[in-house]
Amino acid sequence: MLHALANDERRAILELLLAHGAATGLTVIDVAAQTGVTRFSASHHLGVLRAVGLVVQSRDGARRLHTLSTDALSGIFDWLDPFVEALDPHED
Repeated sequence: MLHALANDERRAILELLLAHGAATGLTVIDVAAQTGVTRFSASHHLGVLRAVGLVVQSRDGARRLHTLSTDALSGIFDWLDPFVEALDPHED
């Protein structure tokens, strides 16, 4: 998952999905147009993000819609929490 997050384009896609909200998803074409990557690149990056659970795909007729998965993100925060606490200079 951290490898997936290390890519600038994937982080931009996650930020786009976050800004778009969970009510409706975005297609590969939407993601490509709004991030400036090719459709092939958008499809590849969405596939990587789906594989690690950060993005979910649903169908609306012939369209495949992608949304952010907050469940996967909560797992990252849980894992990172001890590291953040160890770095906190205000800790007693």
